[in-house]
Amino acid sequence: MVQQDWGVQLGIEKIFKNSLSGKILFSDLQGEISGFSTQDGDLDMVHRMVSSALMEAYHSKQKITRVSVGPALHFFSMEGHRLYICTDPVKKTYTKIGLAVETGFRFPANSRFFFDYNSRFFWVGTEDLGSYIFEEPASNGQPYSYTFLAGKNSFNYVTFNFGLGVRFGKLKNNK
Repeated sequence: MVQQDWGVQLGIEKIFKNSLSGKILFSDLQGEISGFSTQDGDLDMVHRMVSSALMEAYHSKQKITRVSVGPALHFFSMEGHRLYICTDPVKKTYTKIGLAVETGFRFPANSRFFFDYNSRFFWVGTEDLGSYIFEEPASNGQPYSYTFLAGKNSFNYVTFNFGLGVRFGKLKNNK
């Protein structure tokens, strides 16, 4: 089985006190999983998860390291299709409530532009992907139908992110 994923994330953060802040986080993760196999052949799945989280963060005294946590809402869609066979893809969508946890650091601490590195864990939980029913012509020309059982799968994921940021407004401790 081969999995290829890519994603984009955007966070908007507001510092409330010296060490506390609130953040709205948007994430879009997309990818493809190839190689689910059964006696009837292979199945490829294209998936997309769009998530939003409202997070509370605690910053170190130097404002370089932080830990954030908060509730998240995940919208997941997927499409299963057979390779090289003219069958209609099967589409499914799910909405799940979960959790987002982030640890990270940014530097320099008090400049307009900064570098940010963080890791995020998104708890989404498991979902039964159900069954896929495909119909295709058999070698004798008659319709042939079979069911592919995808089973229960975890949608939890971890991301490691590098980025550049901009601080808007008046900067503190800057001369």
